[in-house]
Amino acid sequence: MIVVANIEGLILFTLLKGSEKEALDRIKNLEGVKKVFVVCGEYDGAVVFDVKNLNELKKIVKTMRSIKVVTKTVTYIAVYTITA
Repeated sequence: MIVVANIEGLILFTLLKGSEKEALDRIKNLEGVKKVFVVCGEYDGAVVFDVKNLNELKKIVKTMRSIKVVTKTVTYIAVYTITA
């Protein structure tokens, strides 16, 4: 069995118009969420996460998807980090 620990990455998401503040307030308070960016383009926001294991990541994604105004999520797990 492979155990993955200390997982970092991004979750891109889209929102329905009108309830952005409520959704962003809920998302920013989720355990493991380090930052939430409001962005312009194909997606409305990006979450930076840092969790101990895949179960914690699943909780973030499941909770985000349960928010009625969140219409789409795409999760990217970092393979390695390059620092400047």
